[in-house]
Amino acid sequence: MNGTDDALLSKFLSPARISVAPGIDFRPNAHMKFFFAPVGINLIYVGDDKLAQLAGQPLGNEVKSDGTILNRRFQLGYLAKAEYNNKFFSDKIAFVSRVGWFADYRKNLNGNVLWQNSMDIQLFKGLSLNLFGELFYDHFSKAIVREVPAGTTPDQLAPYLGLNSSYTGGFFIKYNRIF
Repeated sequence: MNGTDDALLSKFLSPARISVAPGIDFRPNAHMKFFFAPVGINLIYVGDDKLAQLAGQPLGNEVKSDGTILNRRFQLGYLAKAEYNNKFFSDKIAFVSRVGWFADYRKNLNGNVLWQNSMDIQLFKGLSLNLFGELFYDHFSKAIVREVPAGTTPDQLAPYLGLNSSYTGGFFIKYNRIF
């Protein structure tokens, strides 16, 4: 960027995701956890109508009767989660891996997957380094899968979009002290 682009990329509640899924939690040992909810809801809402109209937004581009794109997506389906956590080297390293799948009954069980991994490394008493990474796949959100030519407007993006995963990763330095 050269500093001249002042286009708004997001606003508050653009998007917001609310999920409610009462279910059963099974813990076979201290390190494993499984959760299953046979019925749950997942609501995705984009508060800014202009952002909701863009191609590739997280709503699946469902079209209303007046030709505009919906700014919300309501899903009814099941939720399944698994988690592994453990500590190593005299509790100096803590590792957590979680994966969750939400499948929409009304859309042929298509849905989304979120896989999160986190490792805390204690450097000194109260000071730790946290490394994290996550992979997210949503069957209804499209990502750019081909290089977009310069000058392409948002309404011309459709040929460059397709199903794809998104990856996030990073690190934190954390300091913790109890007073």
